[in-house]
This record gives sequence, structure tokens and C-alpha cells, in this order.
Amino acid sequence: MIFSTISYKIFGLLIFYKFKLLPYILVLFSKVILRYSSFTFVINFAFSSVKNI
Repeated sequence: MIFSTISYKIFGLLIFYKFKLLPYILVLFSKVILRYSSFTFVINFAFSSVKNI
């Protein structure tokens, strides 16, 4: 019984930390996506300009 309460506490802490860290993870993920999308946009723009020339 004691073991189950400890596991529940650990589980609760994990969920709590996940919810606390979720915004940071989302911000980091969005930054990476924005950087990647801008990078691909620049590459596409360069390719289109090369094709025009």
C-alpha cells in the first residue's frame, strides 16, 4: 500500500513537471520549426531566382 502511494506521488510529480515544461518544449519546438521553415523558404527562393536567371 505504501509502495502504491509513493508511485502515485512520483506519477503526479511527473505529470506536474510535464505540464510545467510543456510551454518551454512548445516554444522550443516552434522556434525550431520557424527556423527550419525560414531556411527552406530561403532555399526555395534561391532556387526560384536561379531558375529565373
